[in-house]
Amino acid sequence: MYWTYPIYKDTYAVNIAELHPFMFSLEHKVINEDDVILEKEVQETKPNPSPYDKCRSRLSSVKKCQDPLFWSIYLAKFGKKEYDRVGLNGNEEMKEKMAMSQAFHKMGAAHLSSNVLQKKMTICGCSEMASNILTEKKLSWESLYIICAYYDCNLYIVDLQKKTYLTYLRVNSDQYDTYVLYRTREKGPEYYIDTSEQLFTLDYLRNNYVWIMGYEKPFKAVSHYKVHELEQMAEILGLKNEDKIKKADLYAKIALYCSS
Repeated sequence: MYWTYPIYKDTYAVNIAELHPFMFSLEHKVINEDDVILEKEVQETKPNPSPYDKCRSRLSSVKKCQDPLFWSIYLAKFGKKEYDRVGLNGNEEMKEKMAMSQAFHKMGAAHLSSNVLQKKMTICGCSEMASNILTEKKLSWESLYIICAYYDCNLYIVDLQKKTYLTYLRVNSDQYDTYVLYRTREKGPEYYIDTSEQLFTLDYLRNNYVWIMGYEKPFKAVSHYKVHELEQMAEILGLKNEDKIKKADLYAKIALYCSS
């Protein structure tokens, strides 16, 4: 069947100029110096995710509890299934710490120093650590040597804000699992757990973060370091290095920053 009359009886005048803003023309292209027409590219720039964002998206953490450091290491050692089964049980926590204390005391200072830990232990220090882990509400940094010995692992505690890290290492450390705990100092989880170098490799941490011996005494004596080593530390930590600053003053400035 064919139409024998127009569908629309009326005709309309169209002003092409009015449609110009909605038309694609050469004005919407960019011409380079060689007279080659290139389409204008609109690129959306997305900000690079921060280490905190990567932690939240890649790593695991424990629920709010009295001793997040203990349970973070427990999760790293035994996995999420066992962690969920136990469910932050206080009795299980005390039972585990009691076993750690007894095993650590039984190993003895001499055996721990020569065959287990990369740390010189004394008889008094060993007994004190074994006692403290049973009485402290939260694991102290010193108590992590017990964890390292009992769980057969290496521990890295990385401060994302300060760009420092602590290490608790076994003898022949490359033969043992390494658990990295990222300390956030922000609202939310206190630690994020990395058991397979998902956030940073260990080599990256060694080259881009500053190793400290502890928070109370971060470094060895000032005579142990050269000026350029201290300047490199200050640069990594983001500390302004004043011109002609004395070596002792620079050392003190770095140590004060890392001790908190």
